Amino acid sequence: MKYKKFKLFSKSNKIETIFYDETSEYYSFLKNQFDQGYRQVIISTSLIISLLKELSTRYGMQVYKIEFNEDDGELTEEMFQLIQSIQKNPAYICLLCERLEFLSDDSSIDISRISFKGKIETIHVDIKIQSNGIVIINEEANNIVDSIIKPMVERGVFG
Repeated sequence: MKYKKFKLFSKSNKIETIFYDETSEYYSFLKNQFDQGYRQVIISTSLIISLLKELSTRYGMQVYKIEFNEDDGELTEEMFQLIQSIQKNPAYICLLCERLEFLSDDSSIDISRISFKGKIETIHVDIKIQSNGIVIINEEANNIVDSIIKPMVERGVFG
């Protein structure tokens, strides 16, 4: 499966998605966008949790991996177990969200990447959303970034 990378930027109180070609150097890419008036979008843990809730409940996407900024084997195992439980019973998404909110508020643990898979309409989707504003998605589903992810992030960033 081939993937595309997009970077989320803000400009004039709107979120813009710009394709990132990995053959170019990342910091040159960022500087070029900055010179054109774009500002990086950082996706906070609270926004990632909002995306988790909406993608799971509204679109039926399944979370299959959560990565954190700090390497904590115990936490990784706990998240793995919760994700496994969700696959058996989708109601466990509530427990996962509660646990993530608690970790974020109480322990300042930040999510670096969350991965989803599923089907939206007739399109199979595999998407990874990173805290640095990078969205990685399978080529067949790349329109999902603009049609679904971008408006969600826009609401989360600008209200």
